Amino acid sequence: MLQNDESPEPGDPDPERFTPELLGRALKEGDPESFSLHLLSDDSEALLDLFETMTNAGFHVTASTRVTEALDLVARWRPKVLLSEFTLPEMGGLELQTRIREASPGTRVLFTVGASEGWSHRNSIWSQGGELIVKPFTKMALVRAVERVLEEAQGRPKLTGPES
Repeated sequence: MLQNDESPEPGDPDPERFTPELLGRALKEGDPESFSLHLLSDDSEALLDLFETMTNAGFHVTASTRVTEALDLVARWRPKVLLSEFTLPEMGGLELQTRIREASPGTRVLFTVGASEGWSHRNSIWSQGGELIVKPFTKMALVRAVERVLEEAQGRPKLTGPES
């Protein structure tokens, strides 16, 4: 668990108190060239849970709560995978996927999507080289989905089909 002297109060909507700590920890602990995963979510509590899950699974992780910050970080650090919600207040998933590809062509995008949203957008996501995992899913299913996308990014064949 991340330690923070100024821990946000439950329900604290201020993402600025959350993101710098996560990013600072990740940048201190890892070589920027080794970052395998960047997390993007506008929900700081969900982002903290994802950060802990993925860090505990062995991924080198950075995180942000804003699309503009994520685009800057992806362009700078070039993670192998960006994990994001498909629907964000700042930008739609397909536009985000296009902007990520422009900023860092080698970064793969994995979206978390609701059941109706995922099925209606899956062909567009796949045609642009992205992947999706449909909610609800377990933490283990999410870890496996990220591992699968990382294997593909490194040129290894898929071992399993898309999570559904």
